[in-house]
Amino acid sequence: MTLYGDKESSKDIDFILNYEDYRVFDEVELEISRKHEAPIAYFIGGWIVGYKLPDDFREKSKRLDFNLRNLEIYLLSLMDLALTKMLAGRQSDKDDLKEFFRNHPEIERSSLGERFSQLKIHKTGEGLAYEGKFISSLDEFFPQD
Repeated sequence: MTLYGDKESSKDIDFILNYEDYRVFDEVELEISRKHEAPIAYFIGGWIVGYKLPDDFREKSKRLDFNLRNLEIYLLSLMDLALTKMLAGRQSDKDDLKEFFRNHPEIERSSLGERFSQLKIHKTGEGLAYEGKFISSLDEFFPQD
């Protein structure tokens, strides 16, 4: 959200890596963490805790204008970023989303529902709670009459 200009700073930096980049990421991770004084979290192959982003998340991502030690850096699409925040369900994420949705009125309830249906969700553990978190967030940010 910070790189989209929707938030002044971030308490952590998340990366979604493919398997090949994961092998060289340790050195880069340490450099980024020191430079930004923020912890790094990374997810492999589009899998977040309990769910996987749709297969086209890379194509929908926005490439940044810089490389990091030969790694190309992309931002998740606005839609996918919103979904990850909605599914996290933490109060800090909900606070972020209020401003985010205000800044991006092009994101609509129906589009979020379509994108959510494309996620691959584990049917155990954390995955079981995601549908409820999603519906709760939809109702909070996109109330229906």
